[in-house]
Amino acid sequence: MSTIVETYLIVALTMALLSLWKTYSGPAIAAVMSYSYPEMLLFNMLPALIAAYVGWSLGHSI
Repeated sequence: MSTIVETYLIVALTMALLSLWKTYSGPAIAAVMSYSYPEMLLFNMLPALIAAYVGWSLGHSI
């Protein structure tokens, strides 16, 4: 395989694994810490919403 294809596969697999880790680690940690469902949503979605907003606003300023 060429190095471009290998690099692409490494990046794609890394993104997939990090996405899975984030998807399941947040609720698992919330369950261990006995957070309620709204607290779990708040602590998992708020950082994602902030990151999305910052990325969106930076995209408009470029």
